Amino acid sequence: MIDFLIIGGGHAGMHTAFAAMQRKCSFVLVDPFEENATNISAGIINPITGRKYKPQWHIEVLLPFAERIYAAMERQLETSILHHSGIWKMHKSEEALEAWLMAGKTPETMTWVSEDAEQHVWQKHLDHRFGAIQIPKAKRVDTTAMMNAFRKIYAENCMKESINYAELEVHDDHITWKGEKYRHIVFCEGSRVMQNPWFGHISLWPAKGECLIAHIPHLKSNVILQKKVFIVPFGSDIYWIGASNDFTDATYDPTQAKLDELTEGLRDMLNLPYKIIAHRAGLRPTMRDRTPVVGTHPLHKSLHILNGLGTKGSLLAPYYAHILLDDILHNTGIPAPADVQRTFR
Repeated sequence: MIDFLIIGGGHAGMHTAFAAMQRKCSFVLVDPFEENATNISAGIINPITGRKYKPQWHIEVLLPFAERIYAAMERQLETSILHHSGIWKMHKSEEALEAWLMAGKTPETMTWVSEDAEQHVWQKHLDHRFGAIQIPKAKRVDTTAMMNAFRKIYAENCMKESINYAELEVHDDHITWKGEKYRHIVFCEGSRVMQNPWFGHISLWPAKGECLIAHIPHLKSNVILQKKVFIVPFGSDIYWIGASNDFTDATYDPTQAKLDELTEGLRDMLNLPYKIIAHRAGLRPTMRDRTPVVGTHPLHKSLHILNGLGTKGSLLAPYYAHILLDDILHNTGIPAPADVQRTFR
């Protein structure tokens, strides 16, 4: 009998599979391996979030944990995944600068922020008239490299197809799918969970995000730049530009409106020629209470879920995948705010 059937190959699914592997458990990962929210994302890990410049919740635990897991993945997958890039964040306006001056300079925030005005060649190409701060401990996860290496090395564990729920036979102590028995199934399927017959009640709020891939040959930046949009270096003068946020459109199609919004944000901060070479869209699995949903079905003890990571999958997935696997195998418990049981009450 195989230990885990994992449905979904984004951040949640990849980290669940890696957590299973670290615990010497067998697994099969099922995904159509089409474009999804994970593989079009920039993989940014930003310790400071929101307009009030507050540190990400639990960042002092989440970030070191993620660094350890990505280091282990790099060794296992023999590829570079985590980049220590830092963010150079430009204030968008006088109001944004005032917000920083009023709310930003707390001891808690200044642990993660620097006001050191380092001079870089690329600064002359940017509109930073209202000043800027640095977030030196920000990271970037190369999601494409991670997913490609995983699928290559563990090709025998990966099945390229979409799951048909009707083919899943749920028993008291196992699941049967296509004639194979599994001790556990973990649904890591993002926005597709809304069609799931066991977890479809969860109040998922898909957030459509669109991004651009641009060639900017004269920028020469190796750090993440942020103003109205992020400019994220991908190497070889290729940059990721994004991302938009839309809770009203649940399609996967890029739109002209968001193309205009993103290019306007790019022009607002950058005084250099560029060429747009791709425009992509995906649905982020966001919970209305902004907290992931993790744990075991109350009636079917072999059915589990890891979902609702939103825009922070690169940071949250390593932590919650290991929390979930430890709970499944050793009954260690799920932190109450993230426990899926809250959705059944």
